Amino acid sequence: AAIGSWYAVETGYFSNDRTSRREWNEMERLKTKGKPNKVYEADFSKEKIGTGQTTEGRWTYYNEAEDDTVKIEGGSLVLNYTEPWVGSEFIHMGFEPGGVYRVTIEAKVEEEPAAILMRNRQLDLMREQIPVSNDAFKNHTYHYVAPGGRLDRVRIIFIPDNRSKGLKGKMTVRKFVIELLKG
Repeated sequence: AAIGSWYAVETGYFSNDRTSRREWNEMERLKTKGKPNKVYEADFSKEKIGTGQTTEGRWTYYNEAEDDTVKIEGGSLVLNYTEPWVGSEFIHMGFEPGGVYRVTIEAKVEEEPAAILMRNRQLDLMREQIPVSNDAFKNHTYHYVAPGGRLDRVRIIFIPDNRSKGLKGKMTVRKFVIELLKG
């Protein structure tokens, strides 16, 4: 029973349903005082969705997305809105358990907002809207605390923010950087 419980915690099957107060306070402190250490930067001229993996992770489809929904073209990740909760994800495999991370993207969002999620194996631990910017690329920064289990998952997901049928719009990401904040 003890080994089973340990394994369930390490893999994320038993995990907090939200970031703890202690972790949240540390994240807030490191947002302004933390020293960033870049751990991953996407090179969309070389990335492929669904294939290839580095020690830091890989890009893949989220919720059965297909090429008409997500593709890499012109050195950017392009998410065409087709269905709610369908998009792309970066599976961050080289994360430090309990580490505070900053994700910076440069994106153009057209017609309707997009959303960025950070999920572990079971739950959304961060969900933020990426507002419409129409024809301009804008920088956006998001923070999260990685789950505590070494065998858990960190999935950074891009999806449309509208949860109803009749979606329209797209998001183009030309910069994606993950930094570990230390302090």
